[in-house]
Order: sequence, then C-alpha cells, then structure tokens
Amino acid sequence: MEEIVKLVADHYGIYLPAVYSRLRARKHVKARQVSIFIIREVLGYTYEKIGLHLNRGHSVIIHDHRALKNDIQTDELYRYEVLGLLEKARMIEFKEKYCKEQKFKIFTNGQRFKNKTARRQD
Repeated sequence: MEEIVKLVADHYGIYLPAVYSRLRARKHVKARQVSIFIIREVLGYTYEKIGLHLNRGHSVIIHDHRALKNDIQTDELYRYEVLGLLEKARMIEFKEKYCKEQKFKIFTNGQRFKNKTARRQD
C-alpha cells in the first residue's frame, strides 16, 4: 500500500507525508483520492483498512472513492492520467507478488526467466 501512495505522491510532485496529512489543498486531495482509488482497485482493501492507513475515517474514504469515480467519468484527460497510474500500480503489485514468490527475473525488455542464474538468449 505504501508503494502505491509513494507512486501517486511522486506523480503529483508532493511529499509523501502530505498525502497522510489533513491538508485540503486541491493537489493533496487529488493525490489522496487517486491513492484511495488505486488501492481499492488493485489491492481490493476494505474502506476501513484504507482509512486506517491514510488516517481517515471509512466514510471519508467512501466519499473520496465515489468522487474520483465521478470525476473520471466526466473528465477524459483525468481518466487517462488515473488509468496510467493504475497500470503502474498493477506492475508494482505484480512484481511484488509473483517475482518474489516464483523467483522470476524481469528484464527491461519484458523477457523473464525462471531462475536468477538463467542467461539471456539473443
């Protein structure tokens, strides 16, 4: 969950503690809403669990999740921005979940090998 929040904070150019703070500037609220949306979509965590992590009540998390869903339905550019972050977060989750378990080594060109001693075949 922390990696997703860091990804979103880096994207919006804000410090990580600002996402957890009570600041209500638009860029901080936007980063929090996107973080909530991505955590809910990728990890499937409950509103209560997300709220505990972000120091918010579950009702605030529900409101922010619904607000972002409405925003991405009306604003096409914002939708593509959020979907791009969503895909990056899914890649982070994939790497954490499968690469560590199955010991895959992923190269930058998308090739993968079963063990760490395998060599790249050209």
